Amino acid sequence: MDLFQDLVNSVADITRTAVSQCFPSSPEVLQLNNKTYKVITRLGEGGFSMVYLVRDLTSQQTLAVKKVRCAAGTDGYTWAMREVDMYRRFRHDGIIRLHDVSVIQGMDGAGSSLIGESGGARGRSRASGAGGMDQTVYMFLPYYRRGNLQDWIQRERLETGEAMAEEKLLRLFRGVCEAVRAMHEYELKDELPSLDTGARGNSGSGNTTSLAEHEYLQRSDGARIVPYAHRDIKPANVMLKDDGVTPVLMDLGSARRARVYIKSRQQALLEQDDAAEHCSMPYRAPELFDVQTDVLLDERVDIWSLGATLYAVAYGESPFESQMNEQGGSIALAVINGKYSFPSSDPYSPKIRQLIQMMLVVDPTQRPYIHQVLDTIDQ
Repeated sequence: MDLFQDLVNSVADITRTAVSQCFPSSPEVLQLNNKTYKVITRLGEGGFSMVYLVRDLTSQQTLAVKKVRCAAGTDGYTWAMREVDMYRRFRHDGIIRLHDVSVIQGMDGAGSSLIGESGGARGRSRASGAGGMDQTVYMFLPYYRRGNLQDWIQRERLETGEAMAEEKLLRLFRGVCEAVRAMHEYELKDELPSLDTGARGNSGSGNTTSLAEHEYLQRSDGARIVPYAHRDIKPANVMLKDDGVTPVLMDLGSARRARVYIKSRQQALLEQDDAAEHCSMPYRAPELFDVQTDVLLDERVDIWSLGATLYAVAYGESPFESQMNEQGGSIALAVINGKYSFPSSDPYSPKIRQLIQMMLVVDPTQRPYIHQVLDTIDQ
């Protein structure tokens, strides 16, 4: 019995340690930036991150907090700060806003906010990755109780068999496209001080005060347009506001400057590996599966993802998952060959098919830009 009790106590100690590392103050309370949050539930998790639903005990505001663990000696902190940079960069109603950020260093629980009371940046945090310590980044984001488009697909499209009304589908998709346009046509004004501690070549968020010629466009009024690509557009990354039809683009962890000139095979393989890690396969553009040399990757990788996303909302799954489920084979091969089909019983007008077809063009140089997609929606 004593041996059994020792085992029980040991397991309890391990559990308490794990919970205290996740939320240092108690299993149900998170204290950061001089605020106390009640942890309600865990919403989801990824490879290096978890998302929790929390309530600010002072304001009673409900938020989603994304917790990213950054192990010492890895580039996890750099990636997390790039994501924070992206949230700060884009100010558009269709792109999710960041409420606050906190960085915890080591095991002492010392944290610091990276955003001031007014939402402006404080510049680079003292938690800059120096010293080789493990770090945890907490990103405070709005909570959308209706969930995301993937939730809607599962709840409505697949379980009830009900298709979204075409007018609602187009209105929602147009909202997503407007958010993407804010990224693809980002106007360089007063640059924000970057929280990023480093960028790999042209692929990071980086400081855009020094740009290669291929990375920006000069508008007739003299303004510089620096296209950014989201790189992971999919139904799960489109939240729905309370009205159920207004979309909010989220998860900017994969976003970066869109235009990347591939000079060498080594760079091509790095881009390919990066896409494999950060871009979901059923929605990934074909040029990212086998990156070639002496080519320019641009923002139209997102156009392909938009086409696959529209198809998924309309018909219940991405076109290439549908193809694989019906005929077997590889999603990657189906994407690279642009091989997909439409359901025989289609509840939508030809306009939806035509819109999808214009975006799912294998050759990226023949794919439309976002303003052309919006023009087609409005016709």
